[in-house]
Amino acid sequence: MAYNIGTKNAMTVSFAIATVGGGVLLLAEKQEVILISLVFTRFGVDCAYTLTYALTSEEFPSSLSARVFGLCTISASVWTIMSPLVAEIKEPVPILSLLTVCSISTVGSYLLSKQKIEV
Repeated sequence: MAYNIGTKNAMTVSFAIATVGGGVLLLAEKQEVILISLVFTRFGVDCAYTLTYALTSEEFPSSLSARVFGLCTISASVWTIMSPLVAEIKEPVPILSLLTVCSISTVGSYLLSKQKIEV
């Protein structure tokens, strides 16, 4: 998908799918709708995660690639450690935090620009 529609568009679509799934999850009341929205949210986040690994070598020179992976791994570990704490907060806050992060990621990936990075 990323090679057909481009890196920027593939990331934007992935995060948009996760955002829409999270929004439906916030508003859903039926068990079936909750399950379907969870699948969409998880699919969008998984696509973006996989695209990040697959496309980092395309976006960054090899000398910066290890640093980028290191910074992403550190930030992912911090957020993973904090996720059980956020999950214990009252009902709309965990889903709103998911929506916030997915929305910021959607806008951020849409605003990506292709620049030549020289080291």
